[in-house]
Amino acid sequence: MRNKLKFSCFCGFVPVIALATASLNLGACSGSVVDGAPGEDDQGGDDTSQAGGTTGLPPVAACKDPSFPTEAPLRRLTAREYANTVRDLFPATSFKLPELPESSSGHGFRNDASAQGVASLLIERYNAAAEAVANAAVSGLAGWAPCKPEGDGKACASQVALALAPRAYRRPLADDERQRLENFATSSVGDFGFEPGMRLFLRGLLQSPHFLYRPEL
Repeated sequence: MRNKLKFSCFCGFVPVIALATASLNLGACSGSVVDGAPGEDDQGGDDTSQAGGTTGLPPVAACKDPSFPTEAPLRRLTAREYANTVRDLFPATSFKLPELPESSSGHGFRNDASAQGVASLLIERYNAAAEAVANAAVSGLAGWAPCKPEGDGKACASQVALALAPRAYRRPLADDERQRLENFATSSVGDFGFEPGMRLFLRGLLQSPHFLYRPEL
């Protein structure tokens, strides 16, 4: 990599999730950023290096107090990561996603959190993408769901919610999350019927910040 980081301490962090503006508290460490020669593993994109050996990256903050926090915003899924993720969640399902605006390059990376703003157009496209995926997924339920709906469909809706949500969130569910998501799925199916109810549940799941953002613990 072009930039070699030297650290003298590591202080840990605690995640806090929000939809449009989110950040992680990351313990600061003393050290320096050293600019080296570009290597073959340098991640391509815009070259932000300048003459004199600077890279445009802020220096690592000194940390006399190990609890001193610095910002480390959450990363949002890029357009490519979003497409790959929904295809993994719903295999053997064919759908056409609307074009999602790609993030600007920050420090040569497409998933740099500092360049991942959330504009109204992106919110509209996420809604349209969730609707397209939900419609196709419910039509092709047999290709990915762990059950077939029987009776009022609530039992299958519960199984779908508890099997799919941990994969969508990329982590185990907390007890209150399990209950809330299960209630959302079963009540939607009970109120509107199985297919409309499952479409509503999937649209909500795919627009959750737990799905759209990727905290790194």
